[in-house]
Amino acid sequence: MSIGAPLPLLLAGTLAVQLRNDIGIEAKHIGVASALFFLCSSVFSVAAGTFTERVGWQWAIRAASATSAAAFLLVAAFADSLWSFLPLFVIGSVNHAISGPAGNVAISTEMPVQRLGLLFGMKQSANPVANIVAGASVPLIGLTLGWRWAFVMGAVFPLLAIAATFGSARPDQRSAVRRQTKRRGVTSEPSRPDADRRLRPLPIVSLALAGGFATSVAGSLGAYVVLSAVEAGISESTAGVYVMLAAATGLSARVVAGWWADRVGSSGIRPVAALLAVGVFGHLALAAGEASLVLPATLIAYGAGWGWPGLLMYSIAHHYQGATGRVTGRIQVGMMLGGVVGPLLFAVLQSQWGYRAGWFSVASASALGAALAILTAVLLRDGVFVREPGPSLTAPTLTS
Repeated sequence: MSIGAPLPLLLAGTLAVQLRNDIGIEAKHIGVASALFFLCSSVFSVAAGTFTERVGWQWAIRAASATSAAAFLLVAAFADSLWSFLPLFVIGSVNHAISGPAGNVAISTEMPVQRLGLLFGMKQSANPVANIVAGASVPLIGLTLGWRWAFVMGAVFPLLAIAATFGSARPDQRSAVRRQTKRRGVTSEPSRPDADRRLRPLPIVSLALAGGFATSVAGSLGAYVVLSAVEAGISESTAGVYVMLAAATGLSARVVAGWWADRVGSSGIRPVAALLAVGVFGHLALAAGEASLVLPATLIAYGAGWGWPGLLMYSIAHHYQGATGRVTGRIQVGMMLGGVVGPLLFAVLQSQWGYRAGWFSVASASALGAALAILTAVLLRDGVFVREPGPSLTAPTLTS
């Protein structure tokens, strides 16, 4: 499901030339569609979290994925203008909004606690993988069979997500699963005595803002690294290779960071802050505009600037047991808005004062995200804990 969630936007970007030639969709229209996608995802996120907890993660995935697959197929069959193409992004944003809460609830309730950090890191690696899928669709499908068949291929991923839910508990077993998870300490209601305190607004708002700044960093990297590298004197083909290496670094960082959190007993928030703080150095190096610094700066920026999402989702599951879906939906509001505002702000600053100003803004956003993550850790009394063997997240023992 996670791979299929961002795929409408990624396919539109990679197939932009064919869309322009066939149905008149220009680059500026892709930008409008991108903003629409994230804005709608932000609007739907809170409701998506509540919906997931109300119907269960299996039915949430099935409903969202079925709608997404239908949108892909309808666009492939009937889209002949911008106005018949845009509904894909509105419908796709529903799937995108639900995939976060549903995936987080599924992992936190169905998987062993000793591997949760690693599993969240793998889950959040779906976006880089979706980038690879979208890129491969151009030579393999778009340039051979046409862009419409690439969108037919896009429908396969939400359909696979639906099929995967039938390998878990069946809907008619939901009450039995709830009884099991209650015994495991993960229930549909907050299971810890301080759950009400932990659901107070300030830590959630702080974490949402941290996620928003962090997402603005990631969005700006994806949009402007190649252009900035070419401005610094790197060839376009070399810059593309640099981005491929950097994207692989970012993907690996998500998985390794989750594995590390499992090993040391971190609940995720402070490492998020550390990664964002390290990323500042990469962004400042990009701001220097020196060709010799582009590769190391890009590797640092991607490794740290893209390495935090799994840890952030894991920290939500750890701190908000029994309310993972609802809190994920609320945190996503900030993250989606960051994905819209960050690249737009970079574009404005770059047009007025050049790439240096844009990268300084990204470095500032990364530093603010790190500071807000630390604030959230303080508000939640976050620390390193020793996990007791067993399948639930209940009652970690804090260490000094």
